Amino acid sequence: MSQQAASSSPSEQLRILAYRDGQLIRADVPLWCLRLKQPALSLVFRDTGFDPVEAGWTAAELVRAGSGLLLDQEVAGGGRIIVWTEAETS
Repeated sequence: MSQQAASSSPSEQLRILAYRDGQLIRADVPLWCLRLKQPALSLVFRDTGFDPVEAGWTAAELVRAGSGLLLDQEVAGGGRIIVWTEAETS
């Protein structure tokens, strides 16, 4: 998992923006949900062109990584996916 500008505080939200086939896909997922149901991680990335399981990502690793950019890459067909984690602010 590559990471840029990560903080030391544990992350609480997984944020995804993906552009594919002329559509913008956005998902905001609480990491507690992914910890309870690891298969949900694959569902979150459905239709984005990225497979987090193949990349070796787990919910526990996402929490430990802290807030920051995890992925910014082009996907097949000229799409793009950006994934980051954030700590919730009150």
